[in-house]
Amino acid sequence: MILKEDGYRKLEDSEQPVVGDLVVYRPGYNDPIAHIGAVASVSLPPISAVPMIEVLSQWGQDGEYLHPISDVPDIFGKLLEYYTDRKEP
Repeated sequence: MILKEDGYRKLEDSEQPVVGDLVVYRPGYNDPIAHIGAVASVSLPPISAVPMIEVLSQWGQDGEYLHPISDVPDIFGKLLEYYTDRKEP
């Protein structure tokens, strides 16, 4: 609800996340949001066409962490969605 109220929309499959977009983690498809982080960097390695994304997250009382997108505690889940406040393409 907060994402919509703040003007965020889910990225389409054809869109790539950019710095400042949000990463939403869910344990499963229709599960509630378990965690949200912010995209801190996006880089395209020379060997792979898959971008390397780093996320800035706050993990409860543990502080803030800069981490690879899939490197989160298991409790947050691995299902990722991206949200942005950019205009529709």
